[in-house]
Amino acid sequence: MQRYLLRRILLLIPMIFAASVIIFLMLRLGTGDPALDYLRLSNLPPTPDMVASTRAMLGLDQPLVVQYGRWLWRALHLDFGVSFATQRPVLDDVLRFLPATLQLAGAALVLILLTSVPLGIWAARHRENLPDFIVRIIAFLGVSMPNFWLAFLLVLFFSVYLQWLPALGYGGWQHIILPAVSIAFMSLAINAPPPARQHAGSRRTAPCHLGSPARPECQANRTSPHSTQRLATDDYRRGNAHWRTDRRDDDHRKYLCLAGHRALCRFGHF
Repeated sequence: MQRYLLRRILLLIPMIFAASVIIFLMLRLGTGDPALDYLRLSNLPPTPDMVASTRAMLGLDQPLVVQYGRWLWRALHLDFGVSFATQRPVLDDVLRFLPATLQLAGAALVLILLTSVPLGIWAARHRENLPDFIVRIIAFLGVSMPNFWLAFLLVLFFSVYLQWLPALGYGGWQHIILPAVSIAFMSLAINAPPPARQHAGSRRTAPCHLGSPARPECQANRTSPHSTQRLATDDYRRGNAHWRTDRRDDDHRKYLCLAGHRALCRFGHF
């Protein structure tokens, strides 16, 4: 375990370095001139002299290697410069809006935890029946519908037509419901995939997609509900017969514990 953690930590170094280079090149080599944007947002005339002085002030007249070195050094010291839009330090803006971001992400994560696991257990206990098909429909809609489109529909229905919840703003818990639902719906669909179907006497299996069988190559992308359905098969029941007290306890506690590590990994990705 220690070697694994050390290897993963060491792999982060080149990954972070490569990401920083890509981000820097995207900012520097993209279309437009940062000096012109700075002058336009500052309501200053973009004369050639002003553009040249602004480029010198921002360090844009230096080679890319020098610019990257300065940018990386400042970023390591949490100096991200001044925002062109707000004319405030970027770090101050990040810290100002960070509580709202954490609150929204936390609400969405709690919603996923409280809905995906029960739906997965419900579908696993009623495979190939109506509850299973309901969960499949929810999963299909969650994967197919973009978050922004779902958010638009939620605002249109609950805020405009019914006027139950606010469409904009930040403050009370009412402002968190619609954004949290729109963010959590896709993750809910991924975390609550429908069970697999495999015809008896056939070794052919479907590819790794919505409703795919529980094959080893598919397990990396599946979480608690799918694992619960796989653990609810006869092979797992026979292999874990010494744990059994009754069927309800077996389904709701023992198998959920065995499938929990995949759910934990998936929620960590969220």
